[in-house]
Amino acid sequence: MTVASLATSEHFQNHCLQPTAQSVQYWEQQLFQFPEQRAVFEEAKALVLSLALLPSDEEVLEAFLDFKKEINNLQIEQPTKLVSLPKKKVTKINSLKVISTAASILFLLSIGVWQFFLAPTTATIQLTTNYGEVKTHLLPDGSKVILNANSSLIFKEHWTTNTQREVQLDGEAFFEIIKKSDNEQFIVQTNKGTIQVLGTSFNVKQRATAFEVALLEGAVALSIPKYPIIKMEPGELVQIEGSDKYDRRTADVDAVSAWRFKRMVFKELTIAKVIQRLKDEFDWKVTVNDQNLLKRKITATIPKNDPELLLKALSEIYDLQIEQLTTKAYLIK
Repeated sequence: MTVASLATSEHFQNHCLQPTAQSVQYWEQQLFQFPEQRAVFEEAKALVLSLALLPSDEEVLEAFLDFKKEINNLQIEQPTKLVSLPKKKVTKINSLKVISTAASILFLLSIGVWQFFLAPTTATIQLTTNYGEVKTHLLPDGSKVILNANSSLIFKEHWTTNTQREVQLDGEAFFEIIKKSDNEQFIVQTNKGTIQVLGTSFNVKQRATAFEVALLEGAVALSIPKYPIIKMEPGELVQIEGSDKYDRRTADVDAVSAWRFKRMVFKELTIAKVIQRLKDEFDWKVTVNDQNLLKRKITATIPKNDPELLLKALSEIYDLQIEQLTTKAYLIK
């Protein structure tokens, strides 16, 4: 988050110019969670407040026309007379006109400078996470995204009133979207489907073998090839595997949200899916001698994001032998 991107956020500008109890609470929470951003916050706030002191477009136009009139008056040709003319005294009013003219020029120049530095750009931001890593980031409109391991998120650096709020996700992320007063949608694009969102909280997982959306609050609509538009209700989970398998059920909030708090929760999950998760999030390759083992299910809670603890849990639950072949390769016997 930069000073420029924060200062051009409509949500942040409204907070600086017309703070409400809700906006104050929101930004206090953000600063509590991201204390390293306080200097950026204060500088952006000072910038917004200073810009608010600039004249309106109408005032600038009026000052410019006055300035142009003064120039035209100075350019009127006077008849040449070969006589001595008395010196004119510069009155206080004339001095004020000069100052007003200079001020008009400064206003025009200052607006040009601010527009140059703060004009929205088309620069693209890409957030990425490594295996086993989780990152939290504020989006240009103040919405929050938590990016799970081995994931990436792409979006424009600046969002203006004429720019659609849109991100492109590969991997898994949890979003807390700020609702706009004009009900402007927030779009999450993935290779397997599109999520159209109003103000809401939801989790999106788009991996090689699955596409999954869990809605905690608000409303979303899923647009997926070969399927009709799916409108979700809070507390629902929609999961699509392959091109013809579609599952809609009540979301297990604890299991869906655990990764954000660096925990691992599995509830009636097949070992095959557990192994796939180890591959997706940690780049671990786990093979089994007995293919029937892949169909067995596990219910377990691992207190931290530690794949080794997960394998030990599997070993104890099913009395298995687990052999480490390389740093990230294991064999289950």
